[in-house]
Amino acid sequence: MTSKTKKKSLFFFFLFLIFLTPGCSSISYTLQIVSGHFEVLSQSHPIDELIKKTETSKMLKQQLLLAKQARGFATRNLKLPENSSYTRYTDLKRKSVIWNVVVAREFSLELQNWCFPIAGCVSYKGFYSKKDAEQFAQKKELENGVEASIMAVPAYSTLGWSNWFGGDPLLNTFIYGSKTSVVGLIFHELAHQKIYVKDDSAFNEAFATAVERDGVNEWLKTYNKPSDVFKYQIELKRRSYFNDLFLKARSDLKVLYSTKISFDEMRISKSEIMINLRQNLLSSTHINQLDEIKKNKYVSWVYSINNPYLGMVGLYEDLTPGFRALFVKSDSSWEEFYKEVKKLSKKPKIERRNILLKYATE
Repeated sequence: MTSKTKKKSLFFFFLFLIFLTPGCSSISYTLQIVSGHFEVLSQSHPIDELIKKTETSKMLKQQLLLAKQARGFATRNLKLPENSSYTRYTDLKRKSVIWNVVVAREFSLELQNWCFPIAGCVSYKGFYSKKDAEQFAQKKELENGVEASIMAVPAYSTLGWSNWFGGDPLLNTFIYGSKTSVVGLIFHELAHQKIYVKDDSAFNEAFATAVERDGVNEWLKTYNKPSDVFKYQIELKRRSYFNDLFLKARSDLKVLYSTKISFDEMRISKSEIMINLRQNLLSSTHINQLDEIKKNKYVSWVYSINNPYLGMVGLYEDLTPGFRALFVKSDSSWEEFYKEVKKLSKKPKIERRNILLKYATE
């Protein structure tokens, strides 16, 4: 199939998806998703061709070679899907591929869900335009007692359904990151293609995060110096420090939101919890290592944290320790690990969550 024919097939397939969507507002949203992803796929180029081209910068060639190495390692060592994903590259000429809007009530950490034909129900709504995301978030915040958070996203997975069209490409939005972040992101997104449970974002994100972290550890030990492994462990400890602060705040908020006090009293107590969280984040030694521009961004991020942000952190982190414990229980065998995860995925949502939480404590 020629590139031109593939683009036509892709376009008509996306049109088919649009007409499956009922309602004017749903069609409008689906249209921006379709056109956005069509842009991502149609502008991609094979990485092998880009590596050979003299006009490709040295830095990009280096990062594409790194991604190629990680892609092969994912298949051979981590037993992740072998397909066309991450064998092409797209330069979108912007810093994020999409912007996710996450929504929660004023006195709740439970995230609002949106349901789609392929992904099922997820705890965010994505936009290829930052302006569209901001307008949607502002509209949600006009609703009584609602908070919204906008999260810039460097990559996403189509769960393998776009592999016939060349697969999910590498993007400029993440390719220039550190070695471990690029490699980890590829492992994370391929994990979604390996196992994905509809209507359970917490299960899916924690599973992919566990594969990412143990996968990067294995990759580092295979291709890098012991000092690189040590640096990654330090980075994970730093993340753990932040996650512990978020966990404490979420735990305190959950207790608060379950109490039977007036909304005015609850707002005062909620404010105290958030002030304490922000003070702890701003007193972190991490901030002293940042230049002025990054420090300003960090402070802005700290003050943007709200219910939906904390709820989203929980999706990625709450069950990850359980999955990592399950990997150890599986004798650190990826094949056995995936078998156990698939068995777990067949159980009711609450039951599999409780099992993973139990594994974490063990």
